[in-house]
Amino acid sequence: MRLWSLHKPDFMLTCGRVDYTKSGHYQTIPSVPEAYEELWKLIGVPEGQIVWCFTCRDEIKPEVSKVLWELEVPEQEIVRFVDDIVWNRILDFKHKCALPTRLRQCFHREAIKTFPDNPSKRNDYIQKKVDAFWEKDAPTGNWWDSLFVQKSCEGVSAIVRHPLLDEWVVQTEPWQNRTN
Repeated sequence: MRLWSLHKPDFMLTCGRVDYTKSGHYQTIPSVPEAYEELWKLIGVPEGQIVWCFTCRDEIKPEVSKVLWELEVPEQEIVRFVDDIVWNRILDFKHKCALPTRLRQCFHREAIKTFPDNPSKRNDYIQKKVDAFWEKDAPTGNWWDSLFVQKSCEGVSAIVRHPLLDEWVVQTEPWQNRTN
């Protein structure tokens, strides 16, 4: 399966160890250390030697001084697929991840139908729908129960054990201040 992973230039996916304390998310989002510990228990990788990968290249945002690793990983080597929105909710991260295109389009169609001649009200309507989406409670009362999903592209990450095999690396490329 084609995957992509974005890292600092001094981090190697094919050797060494993952040091999560160097991660920007680990350092800046208070809930990340505890969430990582729980995730590692659930996936059976207690030492946390995993790599998060994008399943859709179009979702990769511009980053400063990063390297994009393009990978071809056998599906049986993917530990789990993670719903990015659920992970975002678990972290209670104030900067929400992007909603799936289908959902955004649905909100947009509803807004046009409801307010065909008023762009300002359409925008307010869409924002209220987005806010309501993020305020929903977990279906089971616990977001961890909804974290793992079947493979898909948009809004889903793949977790792979670190280190990766050299033959899985298709290419690497600088990813500094660029757009998709």
